[in-house]
Amino acid sequence: MLHLKQNTTNELYLVCDDIVTIESPIYLFRFVNSQTQKESLIELENELSSNPRADKFTLILPDDLDLNEGDFRCYVYESTTPGDEDWENMPILATVKAEVKTIFEADTTYETDGTDTVYKEGN
Repeated sequence: MLHLKQNTTNELYLVCDDIVTIESPIYLFRFVNSQTQKESLIELENELSSNPRADKFTLILPDDLDLNEGDFRCYVYESTTPGDEDWENMPILATVKAEVKTIFEADTTYETDGTDTVYKEGN
């Protein structure tokens, strides 16, 4: 799942390059709001094209793309032509859920108070 924060620079790490079929593809991202079905399209550049293990894309919200808070489905396509938005005729590289929020709560961790018991099986 992608966690995207409003009013900030978001780094998206995906694995796309292992299934691209063309050299130097244009990456078209399509975000579909889960409730309204509104679609938003943007081309992003792979900033780690020399790394076969991961691909990195940067998305600044709302400057690059104006996504409201909510849940989205994100689809990544490969294209040979900049500006081509005919995603229905493009090979799909990735599908992932995305969540856009203004604020994400900090992760919480469990701290033992010394009264916990650790059990082991058999002996």
